[in-house]
Amino acid sequence: MNHDFLWFYLSTLALQVLGNKAPVILEHPLDMTVARNEPVTLNCKASGEPEPIIDWYKDGVPVTTAPNDPTSHRIILPDGSLFFLRAVHGKKEMDSGIY
Repeated sequence: MNHDFLWFYLSTLALQVLGNKAPVILEHPLDMTVARNEPVTLNCKASGEPEPIIDWYKDGVPVTTAPNDPTSHRIILPDGSLFFLRAVHGKKEMDSGIY
């Protein structure tokens, strides 16, 4: 297995329904391969009323992001996409997985 690239496999997204208009996913995340330590964005856009909240999970576990975790290299963008400052692949932490 080549360890210079990370694999991102996208699974089901969790959208919370909080209002009158059910959420609709406008842009689904795609499977992708990225080079280690490069920035990457997993795109996801949704609409609904009120505005849907997009929660990200990696391998079934909630993804920690900044600013909730100031040490995180992941950020949820205003449109709900997940941005990685750098794709990590190390002994302690690895970003590849099912999101």
